Amino acid sequence: IKSSQILSAVVLIGLLLSIAFFIREEHGKLTKEGLRVRTLASLAAAVWAMSTLGAMFLELAQILNVPIVETFDQLVLRSFLFQTALGKAFFINFVAAFLVSFLLAFVKKTGGALLILGLTFIGFIAPLFQSHSSSSGNHGLATGSLIFHAVFISMWVGGVIGLVVIAPSEREVAIPRFSCLALWSAVIVVLSGVINAVIRLNYWGAWKSFYASLVIDKLFLTGILLFAGYKHRQYIQAKLSGPHIVTG
Repeated sequence: IKSSQILSAVVLIGLLLSIAFFIREEHGKLTKEGLRVRTLASLAAAVWAMSTLGAMFLELAQILNVPIVETFDQLVLRSFLFQTALGKAFFINFVAAFLVSFLLAFVKKTGGALLILGLTFIGFIAPLFQSHSSSSGNHGLATGSLIFHAVFISMWVGGVIGLVVIAPSEREVAIPRFSCLALWSAVIVVLSGVINAVIRLNYWGAWKSFYASLVIDKLFLTGILLFAGYKHRQYIQAKLSGPHIVTG
């Protein structure tokens, strides 16, 4: 259920990016293709809401060490949702998913899709405040870097999903737009990941650990991938520009 919750949210983010930025629009209004993708986004939002609800009851059952049916008790559920930090995070997540699922049917302009995307991110990052980084040293920096890491990696991966879903006729416009987004998302993902890792490696002995070696190896490999992505972006730009020579 947790995997379904994360995957559906990332798919939703990718589809909303497609509606707001990748697909052609007509004076700010959604085209037929935009409306089709909006329908898919509504389905992803519904899956997100339902999987969040399921994950919430499973988490509560594990905390209380009781069968899941016993978590349906109104008093127990109210206490969890409004008196614990974890419960509040689940509540924000579910409300955001529910509102997105409901409001998407009324979105007819790219501006509306952008607002829905913002609401989606609010629900998406809510559980991150209960992550391991939130309880580590340099709490604010650790949590902030994790939020940036999650938001931009979801845009990166979600954008790829969006490109796959949209009609082939839209990709000529969408690919250059996504390419720019992907490059900067990758840079921010790397920087935020490095910051989070350095916070964990907060003493000299930690840099001799296996975790430190893993971080350094990942950073090196990611640098290679970023360079490859940058060169591929240049190739795409040259290919889409045709035989024209770009100067300046």
